[in-house]
Amino acid sequence: MKKIFLIPGFLHTLDAQQYKWMEPYFCSIGYDVMRYDVPWEGQVQSDDIIGFKKFYYENKSDHFNVILGFSFGAMIAMISSVELVPDELHICSLSYFKEDLHVVTCEDIDKVGVDRIENMKKFSGKEIAQSISTSKVVLYGGELELADWPQYKVRFDETAKIIACAKKIIIKDAHHDIGNENYISAIKKNITR
Repeated sequence: MKKIFLIPGFLHTLDAQQYKWMEPYFCSIGYDVMRYDVPWEGQVQSDDIIGFKKFYYENKSDHFNVILGFSFGAMIAMISSVELVPDELHICSLSYFKEDLHVVTCEDIDKVGVDRIENMKKFSGKEIAQSISTSKVVLYGGELELADWPQYKVRFDETAKIIACAKKIIIKDAHHDIGNENYISAIKKNITR
């Protein structure tokens, strides 16, 4: 049995509108869908990663495993994959790491919290990317989000360059929205069937 582990973006659940297409689609192509709704309240990334790794070990397939994360969920997926080494890793709209903290605004701090920003200092995007040994890695970035948020583009490009096997996909007319039709189409084209 093939399994796909889904991790949503910050403060999202997999029941939110932009994720509703995922479970029916992945089931239709033979995946057992493992939904990891992050318990965001009162936690930082380190807690999120520990929780996800525990969930993965309790539910992984003996045959084929895919991890797909969006935004903060992509960060959790990427960091966790260093230890978990899934068969595929799909990184969608990767959020910031410690190298990116120089662009964090007061608005960002208000949104994610001081503790999460402080915890981000523990995670180097460059070092984590160098440690990934998964054989298929796909990085997705919305054309509009990469244009609007230059540091997202830096993180996207740098991560794709460091991970030797990474396939980099820029999604036309897409912003930071995994429910965008073009974003959905790109994911469907790149997930192993």
